[in-house]
Amino acid sequence: MDPAQQEDLAAFEHRLMEIISFNKPKKSESCLLLGGILACAAVGACHFFKDAEESKHLVVRILCSQGAFALSMASLIPLLYFGFKIATAKTEIVRGTREVLKQFRLDCDDDGRLIHLSSHE
Repeated sequence: MDPAQQEDLAAFEHRLMEIISFNKPKKSESCLLLGGILACAAVGACHFFKDAEESKHLVVRILCSQGAFALSMASLIPLLYFGFKIATAKTEIVRGTREVLKQFRLDCDDDGRLIHLSSHE
C-alpha cells in the first residue's frame, strides 16, 4: 500500500472516530434529566393515587389538579423515545460503515478504528 493510500485510510479512520464519538449520548446530562423527571413522576403519582382514592372526580380533573405529575408523564414519553433513538444512532452508523468496508476487506470496531481483514477469506 502506497503512502497516499495509507494517509487516506488514516484520515478516514480519524473522521469515522469523530463521527462515532460525537453521536455517543451524553450520559451525565440525560441521566440527570431522566432522574429529575422520574422523581417528579413518582411524587406526583403518590399524590395522584391519594386524590383518586379520596375523591370521586374524573381522572381528567385529578390530572388537572396534579400538574407536576401530568407534566412529568407528558415529558417522560418523548424523553424515552428520543433517548432510544440517540442511543441506537451509533450502532446504525457502525453497521452501515461495516457493510461498506467489507467490499474493501476492512472492518471497524465500535469506536471506529479500522481493522484490516485477512486476504484469504
